[in-house]
Amino acid sequence: MDSLLDLGFGSRCLGCACAGRLLCTQCAGALPRIADTVSPLPPPPGLVRASAVGDYNGSLKAMIVAHKERNAYSLTSTLGELLAISIRHHDLRADALVVLVPVPSRWMTVVRRGHDPLLAVVRRAQASLGRPSVVVRALRQFRAPQDQAALGWQARQANLAMSMATRPSGVRQLRRFGPISVVICDDVMTTGATAAEAQRALAAAGVPVAAISCIAATRRVLPLRGGAG
Repeated sequence: MDSLLDLGFGSRCLGCACAGRLLCTQCAGALPRIADTVSPLPPPPGLVRASAVGDYNGSLKAMIVAHKERNAYSLTSTLGELLAISIRHHDLRADALVVLVPVPSRWMTVVRRGHDPLLAVVRRAQASLGRPSVVVRALRQFRAPQDQAALGWQARQANLAMSMATRPSGVRQLRRFGPISVVICDDVMTTGATAAEAQRALAAAGVPVAAISCIAATRRVLPLRGGAG
């Protein structure tokens, strides 16, 4: 099957570059299956506990980039399961409905890509979470920040400040539920500026955030095994 896939589509494993599936059985089995508490360095003030399953490097980075930029839809399920592991890392209220709020993508970016990759991953994570949960698109881009690739942590915080707002329909939906634990979801944590802005926007609408969960974190985000974030 791998040979046929390579012959027909020229695909190779993102982990080891062997011909066939985008993620071969061996590399899929080597993916992390536990999450860590992570904390940006320095942490944005007031940021709630955050988690990720691994470094934004190697196979994890290749999978996230391929899914986001090259429409590698076959990776949605695997990335969603990894995000679910990150979400389960948090000690959320047992009697609460888990509300997964994805970080909003830019409208023009979604149009360019033809899909919203993070939303698809969060929905897959919800389906595999194993407890009562729901995905609510409670956030929107209030203004378009500049590209952050070349910005340091202080510039990123300034760039993202007041860039998000809540969706009135999403907030109304949240208020119809009983006890809830709101988890902000993103693919990668770098400086924590994006998560902090999402947390601020929800708090401004009276929605407390219980935790933040990501698939991967960059090297400037430190794992704190057994500690608080």
